[in-house]
Amino acid sequence: MKDWSDGLDEVPWENLKHAYGDAGDVPNLLLGLTSSDENVRKNSINELYGNIWHQGTVYEATPYALPFLVRLHSIPDLPAHNDIATLLMLIGAGRGFYEVHSTSGCLPLDGTILEDALIEEEQYRAKIRTKMLPILSDLVSYRHSSNRNLREVALGLIEANRDYFDDAYKLIETALENETDETILEQMAEVLEYWDE
Repeated sequence: MKDWSDGLDEVPWENLKHAYGDAGDVPNLLLGLTSSDENVRKNSINELYGNIWHQGTVYEATPYALPFLVRLHSIPDLPAHNDIATLLMLIGAGRGFYEVHSTSGCLPLDGTILEDALIEEEQYRAKIRTKMLPILSDLVSYRHSSNRNLREVALGLIEANRDYFDDAYKLIETALENETDETILEQMAEVLEYWDE
């Protein structure tokens, strides 16, 4: 079995962009997820939550980080396992920055430049979807986790990728049958109500 980090130093990280500029910091953050130092692990995951995924949006560097996160997720006894699973699911439900903000009027881009940016963004979002497909079923299984956060994020992943699940509605509906968290119940009830319209 190859090491999870094989090929990490072959990615041109400095030429890729994330939420805060060039992605040269990503390899060390990925390596930090395996650290024996809890503070290093926490800092690494927090930084990755902020740069390759940021408030629901994904970036050019995100699909390049995905294979390494997937490999790390396949190591079940890793202390950062739940955090990695959460990050993967958030990325899987992520949208493009320009897609989210293009109608807000706050972007310094317009016309053809914005169109080109949206096309480029859709290309790396397509890469993300392709790389996520093989593990979607594994991630969706977290809807039954005892961890409240994992359950919530897994349901969000199903909702965001409902085109890939013929039974997406049923998956969420069934997961909610034993749900006790009122916030999750309310959020998902709204989702199901929207689908019913």
